[in-house]
Amino acid sequence: MSKEIVCHEFPAVGKYRVRLVKEDLKAPVTLDVREYISGREFQGFTRRGIKLAATKEVMELRDHLNTVLSMLEVKS
Repeated sequence: MSKEIVCHEFPAVGKYRVRLVKEDLKAPVTLDVREYISGREFQGFTRRGIKLAATKEVMELRDHLNTVLSMLEVKS
């Protein structure tokens, strides 16, 4: 498996890292939200996370997050 090219890394969200990555120079940019572990036995990314390659999927996730936030504000 080839190493991903990290185009941009955003500040961590809890135990998750949010990055824009590419599989190679010609591949499209993908949003990668993945758990990162740093411990004695293991340090690195786990399989727990999501990858969204299509802009449409990222926009749908944004819409869902906006809905979640407004629902959380109502319950607060």
